[in-house]
Amino acid sequence: MSHHMKVARQLKEQGHRLTPQRLAILETIKGAGRHMTMQEILDDLVGSYPTLSLPTVSRNLQWLKAAGLVAETDMGGDSHEYEYISEHPHHHLICVECGERHELPDSILDPVRQQIEQQYGYVPCMDHFAIFGICPQCRAQEGVENLDVV
Repeated sequence: MSHHMKVARQLKEQGHRLTPQRLAILETIKGAGRHMTMQEILDDLVGSYPTLSLPTVSRNLQWLKAAGLVAETDMGGDSHEYEYISEHPHHHLICVECGERHELPDSILDPVRQQIEQQYGYVPCMDHFAIFGICPQCRAQEGVENLDVV
């Protein structure tokens, strides 16, 4: 059974409906293997779904996000980006100088989650986000010693 069929079956068992648009958006994001903006998703799908609009893509992305299949993250651009995360939760380090991106395993945030819960009583929702800084190469090139530059 394909992954998409498994996802559709799981969602149906949970009482959800995976509409053709939702499935197409999910397949586009998963197939891209990278972060995508709403506009990129729409551009990829408009040939197959000529009546598809940005508001429809937005609504369906929010649904897919709530279902835990897609993550929305501010990656430092002009718009948020979306990525398929169901099988591989992770986060990102992004250099503010050169734009280089590195993936961080989700487990790296476990101590932060525990501290927030112990100290404040909150259970943090830290699904997918970016941490901005200056990478070692840019620090070496520019002689940046102080990370407070960000």
